[in-house]
Amino acid sequence: MDEASVFLLVLVVIILALAVFSYQGAAVGIPPYANPPNPNAEFGVIHDRRTGSGGSGRVEPYVNPPPPPPPPVLLERLETLRKNFKVSISGAKSRDVKGEYVDIIYSGDERLNISGWRIGNSRGAGFQLGHTTNLPGLTPIGNQDQLVATKGARIHVVTARSPIGSNFRANKCVSYFTQFNAFRPSLPGPCPSPSREPGVDALSDKCFSYVRGNLNSCKTPLSLPFDLGNECRDFISRVATYDYCITNHRYDTDFYKNEWWTYLNREDPLWSDIRDVITLTDESGNVITTTSY
Repeated sequence: MDEASVFLLVLVVIILALAVFSYQGAAVGIPPYANPPNPNAEFGVIHDRRTGSGGSGRVEPYVNPPPPPPPPVLLERLETLRKNFKVSISGAKSRDVKGEYVDIIYSGDERLNISGWRIGNSRGAGFQLGHTTNLPGLTPIGNQDQLVATKGARIHVVTARSPIGSNFRANKCVSYFTQFNAFRPSLPGPCPSPSREPGVDALSDKCFSYVRGNLNSCKTPLSLPFDLGNECRDFISRVATYDYCITNHRYDTDFYKNEWWTYLNREDPLWSDIRDVITLTDESGNVITTTSY
């Protein structure tokens, strides 16, 4: 076999081998010219951006875009709230935790639920105002009512624990609690006088004189003279009480006061007696007002 025949035979073998290889690759799904995988992609997602001139490949971390600005309606509402709320430092500088408190004052026309609002100091400590009790002392479970501020409202935010175990809204009978408890700031008074309650005109002259001259407003007498008689003593024991005051006056138009006591239940002072920044925020974390001293 001459040299040309050998060369032709080798060429035929090579061509057949290439044909067989291509056929086997197609059978197992391997493309003839597969690209290498992208090292920066996983399931089709690119995790970083490669930038730089000349193809340097420098990787920049992904930065979330800034949030969109609040809609105009929200901005307008926040501006209105900021005009209608202020915080007074009141007793913030007190060194006694029982006497430490600040006041939130509301001057807007809208009835506003502020139960979820928070108040905090410049060191990052903050507390929710929480719910309140519209008729304190009548049920074993307090703080079941929303704290709804109306025009002219004053909310006393007291750092210490509540003497009666709950937050409360003041009413015309609430100062009965001062007979056995101390409150800071002082509760409003006086309470309705027992001498003006129904049935007093039917009492004997002696009992009538005692009721008018000896019974103090907002106090239940712990003892009574025996010579007043059973009827008189029963009348006084029934009428000169917080429960009777609530029952007989809760529907008076002036029964509720526009004043609340809200307790943070802390053992230690919250506000600095030297300097501090008091911040009031709404339930979404928007700053409503700040006061510094």
